[in-house]
Amino acid sequence: SVKEKELISQIINLLKEHRLVQALFAKFHVPIDEIHNIPIEFGDIDASAKAKDGVIYINRCFLEDGNIIDDIHYIVHELTHILQQRAGLVSNHKFDHYLDNPHELEAFQHQIEFIDDYQGDDASKDYVDELLDFHDIDGFERKDKEEELFQRVAFRIKRGAKIDNMKGQYPNY
Repeated sequence: SVKEKELISQIINLLKEHRLVQALFAKFHVPIDEIHNIPIEFGDIDASAKAKDGVIYINRCFLEDGNIIDDIHYIVHELTHILQQRAGLVSNHKFDHYLDNPHELEAFQHQIEFIDDYQGDDASKDYVDELLDFHDIDGFERKDKEEELFQRVAFRIKRGAKIDNMKGQYPNY
């Protein structure tokens, strides 16, 4: 619909201006304006979001929750996959566990860094807890995976680059 296309355009423009998304594109040596050439659509999918054949699909249920902006971190995750694919970083190797796949791990790290920057520490910690619960990771493995997932956030804190919660800078939809 026209409303969905307008909303996606606004989301793309918000992401394009975000320093972490700019850094993600720079990491892959892709100009940030290329974000406009990555199709994003709402769809009836069995996940929050997914990237397939160069297109990012966002679960249509996010339109119904009344605050799609709080869910744009899923797009950051999928943008990472699109950029990985464009760089030829695709592996057919099967991992014992989904979160052991280095491409998935990298995408989650960027997503969690975005959540932490955009919504704050509590939101990023809650997301990681939910993610690890969903994948039935506990014990020592949970602690190790949590450290891996927060690697980019920890590096930013160490550099002194962590800034205050940015949530107030973006409108709610």
